[in-house]
Amino acid sequence: MFLNKIILEKKKEIEYLNTLKQNGVFPNEYKGERIPFKNSLKHITDKAAIIAEFKKSSPSSPEGIDLHASPLDVGISYKNAGVCAISVLTEQRYFKGNMSDLETIANFDLPVLRKDFLIDKIQIEYTACFNASSLLLIARLFESVSSLTDMISIAKLYSIDAVVEIFNERDLDMARDAKADIIQVNNRDLDTLIIDMNTSKRLSKYIDKNELWIVASGIENTHQILELKSYGFDSFLIGSSIMSSKDKNKLLNDFVNCLG
Repeated sequence: MFLNKIILEKKKEIEYLNTLKQNGVFPNEYKGERIPFKNSLKHITDKAAIIAEFKKSSPSSPEGIDLHASPLDVGISYKNAGVCAISVLTEQRYFKGNMSDLETIANFDLPVLRKDFLIDKIQIEYTACFNASSLLLIARLFESVSSLTDMISIAKLYSIDAVVEIFNERDLDMARDAKADIIQVNNRDLDTLIIDMNTSKRLSKYIDKNELWIVASGIENTHQILELKSYGFDSFLIGSSIMSSKDKNKLLNDFVNCLG
């Protein structure tokens, strides 16, 4: 399964980061002010709260989505279109991402989400060396509520919001038990890589307005945004359809302004 492959890669990364720390060459913590992620997205009323994603490739598109995409050029397009935040895939092997992409996109004065497969506190410490507003924690990667709670707490120490991703009711129970207040429903099952838009519709009945609810994967048109908004979702994370578009600016403008 895909997640098993990812975990093996992440264990290598964790070992490497620990070696950096042991050798005294771990990067310094970012000391600037981080843009609040949840507060920036929760009360958007004049447009769709789009989180546009910078993603060059994915396991579901092995030939790549836009392998030569420039984070600078894409960031400018996203900023000009009026998106509310930017998600950056930083996983290297399967998504062809890196932290330098995040570093570039963090210069556009928008909240930035580090999207990766984080399972150890040293990965959060490394994230804190960059100007990230938030990071992704996938509930099903954690064996216990306490381990997820610890990761959320460590992120908060650095003023980084934790976005906890769920796929089913069990994941949601774990997220809430861990005191998560940003819930992301992923329509793509990361074991099978199959997208089912009914996942978000089914889980929408549990939406709590005190939380920020994001829906991710499978969004390709404005009709879907309008429908998902009617189900109560606050924000919409969109990656592949934007990155693969020949006219990113037009598609983004359509997405951002579809509620008007």
